[in-house]
Amino acid sequence: MQRRRVLIGALVALIVIGAILFSVANRGVSTLRRLEVGTATFDEVADGTYEGIYEFGRWNYKVRIKIEGGKAIDIDVLSPAGDAFATKVTEAVLQAQTLEIDSVSGATASTNAVLKALENALTGR
Repeated sequence: MQRRRVLIGALVALIVIGAILFSVANRGVSTLRRLEVGTATFDEVADGTYEGIYEFGRWNYKVRIKIEGGKAIDIDVLSPAGDAFATKVTEAVLQAQTLEIDSVSGATASTNAVLKALENALTGR
């Protein structure tokens, strides 16, 4: 009987800890899903290389975008380095030549964070 109580107590503790960790890990998701990214167009930006940052909770992106002749010709994700997801977003931006792209499936919050970093680079924020 005592062993059963200990096991039930341990199980309840694990469930509570799991719920807390899940809540902390997903804090801010709804805010970023609603984040509005501006419609900065590349042809309105002078030729050059621009860096931008967006930081919110666990979403911290630093990007560099090179504009030439009114077109984005290169985008690097400086931080977090090697982020395959952010690279997918930047490839979509390069292909579409706009920040108005569809979110990567299942990752709207992260897509918006990368796009906001790019917008900040283009607008100097």
